[in-house]
Amino acid sequence: MVKAVKFECFSGISGDMALGAFVDAGVSFVFLCSELKKLHLHEFSLVKKKVRRAGISATKVDVVIKHGHYHSGHEEHHHHAHAKYSEIVKVIKKSGLSAEVKKRSLSMFERLGAAEAKIHDCPIEEVHFHEIGAVDTIADICGAAVCMDYLEIERAFATNIDCGGNITINSSHGALPNPAPATVELLKGFEYRQSDIPMELVTPTGACILAEYAENGMPYPIVPLSAGYGAGGKDIESRPNVLRITIGEANAIPGERSGGESETAVIEANLDDMLPLAFESVMENLFAAGALDVFFSQIQMKKNRPGVKLTVICEVEDIKKLSAVIFRETTTFGVRFYKTGRMTLERNYVPVTTKFGKIRIKTGSLGGELMSASPEYADCKKLAAAKKIPLKIIYEEAKRVFKAK
Repeated sequence: MVKAVKFECFSGISGDMALGAFVDAGVSFVFLCSELKKLHLHEFSLVKKKVRRAGISATKVDVVIKHGHYHSGHEEHHHHAHAKYSEIVKVIKKSGLSAEVKKRSLSMFERLGAAEAKIHDCPIEEVHFHEIGAVDTIADICGAAVCMDYLEIERAFATNIDCGGNITINSSHGALPNPAPATVELLKGFEYRQSDIPMELVTPTGACILAEYAENGMPYPIVPLSAGYGAGGKDIESRPNVLRITIGEANAIPGERSGGESETAVIEANLDDMLPLAFESVMENLFAAGALDVFFSQIQMKKNRPGVKLTVICEVEDIKKLSAVIFRETTTFGVRFYKTGRMTLERNYVPVTTKFGKIRIKTGSLGGELMSASPEYADCKKLAAAKKIPLKIIYEEAKRVFKAK
């Protein structure tokens, strides 16, 4: 079983709505505040309160700025001081946050910076976060990373993303269409819609949290353990202005399904004129879109040119979707596909406690008989970095403990 969270964005998502939902779902508000103090920024504090949105009880978390301005709900990017991307990176790196939270926070700011840099056609180092705020955005992004780490979330999903109506957004660059340019850039790969709600429902910060953590849609069901509602700043007549998150367990592994026989499809494409550096991105985007497996093979093509064969294994119903990803992300002009059968072991996770910490063992069974067991690499890697111990030692210790169990 893996720990998972589902973001239900039927009224959009912003940074403070995410924090409110996390706290409502069980993240300690005291812990969150104490962790954000490690940023050593004295310009802000967090305030929590219970509110009602269209009859739904929700938690409202505001980032209060000392000079009197704060962001609330879908209005987070107005009236804030400017800050360069490079300055924000220094603040996070010098903070007392954990290594994992720093890594995720820096990754999210890199996403934001890259989106703004593309829009304004400038180097990321020159990006000023005037459109999405500075101190409050740091609090939201680092706070989201703290919450995900606190809950030990391994997978995240995003559904029902509503960006609001076809309105214009006032900015320092003049009137812009909704969603904002940075939001559109960050939501690449996600299905979202516009409704008749005359508001900007998805902010760049909210979109950035989804881009960093979540997968589009809900490919696997989860068993709910808790749920939380994070309130937006305003009431909406037609629906509760809240973000709902559901935290639970999913008996699924990325790229894999439950054991047994099933019909799958294979998609192939021959590539001879692609930048080698792009192959990693191609693989990541295919897995994010639902591929069961992706691999590359060296081939010799016509005119004796060396090339690469891309092979994607997927569900039959995903052929068109994944073919579209291949056309978008590679240089190929055509793909071929065929249906095939597949047999897999029934997969599951068994947690074991070693002297170094908790590690999940991925098991494979056939007809109730254990056929294979191996320590989860990501868990071993995380412990190896934290304990400063060679990964192979932790890996072997996990195998020993599981065997004894």
